[in-house]
Amino acid sequence: MRIRGVLTAVLLLAPAASFAASKEMEALQRDVALMSEDIRTLQRSFDQQMAALKALTQQAVDNSTRISTSVGVVQQTLPDQIKREVGASLGPVAGMNTRLDQVSQQVQTLSDAIQALNQSMQQLHNQLTDLKNVVAAIQVPAAPPPTDPNAGTMPQVPIDTLYQNAIRDMNGNHPDLALSEFQNCVKWYPQEPLAASCQFYVGMIHASKDDYDQAVKDFDAVLEQFPKGDKTPEAFFYKGLALVKSGNSRAARKEFTSVIQQYPHSAAADKAREQMKALGFAVPPAAAKKR
Repeated sequence: MRIRGVLTAVLLLAPAASFAASKEMEALQRDVALMSEDIRTLQRSFDQQMAALKALTQQAVDNSTRISTSVGVVQQTLPDQIKREVGASLGPVAGMNTRLDQVSQQVQTLSDAIQALNQSMQQLHNQLTDLKNVVAAIQVPAAPPPTDPNAGTMPQVPIDTLYQNAIRDMNGNHPDLALSEFQNCVKWYPQEPLAASCQFYVGMIHASKDDYDQAVKDFDAVLEQFPKGDKTPEAFFYKGLALVKSGNSRAARKEFTSVIQQYPHSAAADKAREQMKALGFAVPPAAAKKR
């Protein structure tokens, strides 16, 4: 009886258990179906993204290929183009440099010609001054020469004749003879106007022999014995120049300054200014005129 009751209970419970298992199976099947759909959706999305990535990758590869090709072309053509451009640019520059060299040479030649002309004009000025002194000496009766116990017997020759002979010998490349004649003019006729010019040329001859110390003394004699003579400005300048040649530029500066301040409009003052600039000294202004 007891066994019959158990079987009856099992039979009554079996449909309920079977129904519960069926429900769980259906739920599981639905979950599997949903999961399969999600997987298919993810697969489609992945495929699409991979396709897009492949397209971008291919595009990048294509662009890289084009860029490489362009760079190769540029590398092949750029050096030649640069050479052509540089050659075209340097051509006018080279021509300009050549032209500048020619102009510089012409300017130097012109400068040399002007300097030579200035020297010629200065020599002409000196000769005109000397000629004026000669004329003045001819017009004024010569004073009797002083007695000099060491001079011996003086020749009866006027100073203008001695002076002209000395000038001729100096220009004729006979400096020693001219030096003696100029010295005699100063010794025998110290009061004559031409004596200042004679003493000046004594200094010039010594300077031409590179005896600058003696030349300085000779120009000092012009400044001391003939302070108002026509050769005073030039004596200042050439004394300064002799001092420069002997290596005493500071002492030369004083002489150049003197001629600039005392004779500002003279040719000697112009030359003194040039020398001071060349030596690196400041050029002084001309002294103010006294009222």
